[in-house]
Amino acid sequence: MQSNPLQRIREWNSERQELPGERQTRQQLQQLREWDAQRPNIPGEHWLMLAAGIGTWIATRQSASFAVRLGGSILGSMMVVRAATGRKGLGEYRWLPLSK
Repeated sequence: MQSNPLQRIREWNSERQELPGERQTRQQLQQLREWDAQRPNIPGEHWLMLAAGIGTWIATRQSASFAVRLGGSILGSMMVVRAATGRKGLGEYRWLPLSK
């Protein structure tokens, strides 16, 4: 019987060695998430993120560098998703394939 791909990834994650500094990075990211969850909302925060995402797309689309265009597309997309979903992110939308 073939195992679920997600199950294979979890098994691999449990067996792999931790990289130097990985634990510290995870702790810092967790502290940043906690700070973000505790702070009050900024009025118009979603509109600002939407404008920043679209601005990033527009600013980087004319670049000759593929890396700049790709990075701008990824960063702009992340900002637009943040604007659309709020601070909780995609985790609260269970119907999406990449949600937790």
